[in-house]
Amino acid sequence: MIRSYLENDRDALIDIFKLNTPKFFDANEQKDFESYLDEYGGYYFVIEQDGKIAGGGGLKFQNDKKIVRISWDILHPDSQGRGLGSELLKYRLNWLSEHIDQHAHLRKIESWTSQVSFKFYEKFGFGLCEIKKNFWGPELNLYLMEKDFTRLSS
Repeated sequence: MIRSYLENDRDALIDIFKLNTPKFFDANEQKDFESYLDEYGGYYFVIEQDGKIAGGGGLKFQNDKKIVRISWDILHPDSQGRGLGSELLKYRLNWLSEHIDQHAHLRKIESWTSQVSFKFYEKFGFGLCEIKKNFWGPELNLYLMEKDFTRLSS
């Protein structure tokens, strides 16, 4: 089940973040994640499995809402590789399609990911635009991925 983020989800999501450090995230990113939840929690979605939080993922609008960034995709290690990440990404892409009238100026969707996860986004039609070495931390490079908003169905 996917649902909107609630404040009482925070501790479980931070615990999941820690379980994904250092493979997917650098420890110094935790404060950024916490700040995102505080400021943009209304655009964060939680996925549950067997009544427990398995992970989450959000959206962050940029540049006068012309760009939306897929933000803070995170899954408990025990839930990875089971299709939940795909389900969560599809949910957000569908959410954007359903709310198109509220986001008429939206032109593209970005994902700021790393070499660990960029292939996942390629499966959904995101193209690689830029790589920045050690952006997130040692050995965690930024892979900037983009997708045209008009190509949500692919």
